[in-house]
Amino acid sequence: MKTSQTLQHAIAITGAIASGKSTASKIFELLGYRVICADSIAHRVLEQNAKEIINAFGAQIANQNPPNPQTDANPDINLALNPPANQASQEPQPTINRKELGKIVFADERKRKLLESILHPKIHAQILSKALELESSHQWYFLDIPLFFESGGRERYPVRYVLTIATDERTQLERVMKRDALKPCEIEQRINAQMPLQEKINASDFVIHNGGTLQDLQHKIEEFLAMIGDCDTGNK
Repeated sequence: MKTSQTLQHAIAITGAIASGKSTASKIFELLGYRVICADSIAHRVLEQNAKEIINAFGAQIANQNPPNPQTDANPDINLALNPPANQASQEPQPTINRKELGKIVFADERKRKLLESILHPKIHAQILSKALELESSHQWYFLDIPLFFESGGRERYPVRYVLTIATDERTQLERVMKRDALKPCEIEQRINAQMPLQEKINASDFVIHNGGTLQDLQHKIEEFLAMIGDCDTGNK
């Protein structure tokens, strides 16, 4: 899905891994702004295309015994409703073990590009569809897209402004180790798979440095919102 229409009311949020993008997005939501989250869309698209991805990357990325909401909730009732003769039609859909998939794609650029070729067009289409719906509100809204620049930048997402959430490397590493329990080599692979943070900063309209407390970040976000003003009258 392509659009020649500029997303005049959209502000893209991006940054490096563990820079605080998701936290910033939650603050914007708490302050009453709509946020389209690329990661949430990506997770849905991943599961919707699980069979294709498992075929491309191997059975090792499939979760074993994926949950079935019907059978897990009450197996006795489900057996009565779905007798063995119909069992084949009730087989649960495969799901992806994202951790195992991550190990593969972050260790091999060609495989990462293959995954992106499957997912990115579908993610892009859904983000644009949701964004075009929000344009009619004539209010600021945000596109939380971690790989905004890597996936095409303004050429693919013609937003009004780009906001990068930045942090120092030490804080970034501490957050990733605490949040994701990754090995140092795995963290390095993920960082190297993205555009360097300084390049993102240079290509952005605004930058918020997130190296302090949650309250500090909220204060900076409130200052940012005051600076851009009303959507139809505010100018950088």
